[in-house]
Amino acid sequence: MVTTPVYLWTVPMFHCNGWCMVWGTAAKGGTSVCIGSVVPKVIFEKIVQHGVTNMGGAPTVLNMIVNAPASKRKPLPRRVLAKMDELGFEVVHGYGLTETYGPATVCVWKPEWDALPLAERARMKALQGVPHDMLQEIAIKDPVTMETLPSDGRAVGEVMVRGNTVMSGYADVLIYSLRFQYIFGH
Repeated sequence: MVTTPVYLWTVPMFHCNGWCMVWGTAAKGGTSVCIGSVVPKVIFEKIVQHGVTNMGGAPTVLNMIVNAPASKRKPLPRRVLAKMDELGFEVVHGYGLTETYGPATVCVWKPEWDALPLAERARMKALQGVPHDMLQEIAIKDPVTMETLPSDGRAVGEVMVRGNTVMSGYADVLIYSLRFQYIFGH
């Protein structure tokens, strides 16, 4: 995130701690642009109107943007997963859970990947696995044996995370979510 970012909210601030962008944007001296409904037309309008530098978006939101009719789009001043790249978005892929403070891992882009063909760049961008600094461990494990499974793209298990940013319980998030909805309406 750049200094003095302009962050567009398509992720609820209470969901996964707003991926920590609530305090992250403020810490960088940024501006938050909030929208009433997450629809492609509004997303494109706000990006252009406010000079948005960053936004969060779950795969569902990215899919809506990619499949929006041309009449709902606006040309963007920046440039990325295959179709998003064509529209001018630079996507950073991460994975997280509410219980792990939000993003737990991220695909850290390597400059040498810029020269790859578009399909291969999209495949690389879909990778994740560089954990944030505060995690002690993140792995896919067999929930019965607790054995770490291979990172081969085929093994099925449960994501296990250990570190000082992992919640001790999920009830706290539910209570926070309900307070947020009560304070701010809906």
